[in-house]
Amino acid sequence: MRSLKKNLRDLIKENNIYFIQSIQPYAIGIVFILLYLAEHVFPQRRNHGGLLHDMKNFGVGAINIGISFLAGFYFQRLIGWLNGHGYGLFNWIQLHFFFSLILQLIILDLYMYWWHRLNHVNRFLWKFHRFHHLDTAMNSTTALRFHAVELLFSYVFRMAIFPLFGFSITSIVSYSLIFFPIVVLHHSNVLVKDKTDHLFRKIFVSPLMHRIHHSNKNEETNSNYSSVFPWWDIIFKTYRNKPKESIQFGVE
Repeated sequence: MRSLKKNLRDLIKENNIYFIQSIQPYAIGIVFILLYLAEHVFPQRRNHGGLLHDMKNFGVGAINIGISFLAGFYFQRLIGWLNGHGYGLFNWIQLHFFFSLILQLIILDLYMYWWHRLNHVNRFLWKFHRFHHLDTAMNSTTALRFHAVELLFSYVFRMAIFPLFGFSITSIVSYSLIFFPIVVLHHSNVLVKDKTDHLFRKIFVSPLMHRIHHSNKNEETNSNYSSVFPWWDIIFKTYRNKPKESIQFGVE
């Protein structure tokens, strides 16, 4: 009976992984297209880059998708092998599947906060992350604009740290399904009212909150590092509620 329950639980997990992986590219693609169209119909700022700006970022994004596909394939195989052999914290402690999933999503987002912050405070990593902040006309395509070396380093760090926690493939894929739409939204040039934005940022990182992070002022660039949940900036005292003055994008 215990063996039957275990097999049923494993089957549910496998079906969850298959379902999330199958809808992920479509969901991400649809969200990106909708936000890209919305920021052109209801723009916050009129000078949002233009077609040439967007095409350059799309070109960078295409290269990054290729790198992510290749690196992600081996990364997923590593995670699968580690989970199959029971390595990592979440493989050692017995938690209910859904409670474990929520906890893993929170820890994954905490990891992303510190990885992002490290890219700002470490001079070597900043050389590559700076490429993302050079965009002087931030919009949804800026979410695709990352240096290929930074992307590769991000996978190296994940391969070093994720095995310690024993994150499941379900939690990693689920997090990416939440992460990408939120990141595209808070880079986008969609018109957002202050009141709506401040309500939204009680749960998720909002566009007006992240635009401060892309300011050309040093003290504002080094704030609001959170990716999905805004709590980390509040907890670790890097939260900035408003810019000092009108935001100018792009670091010097």
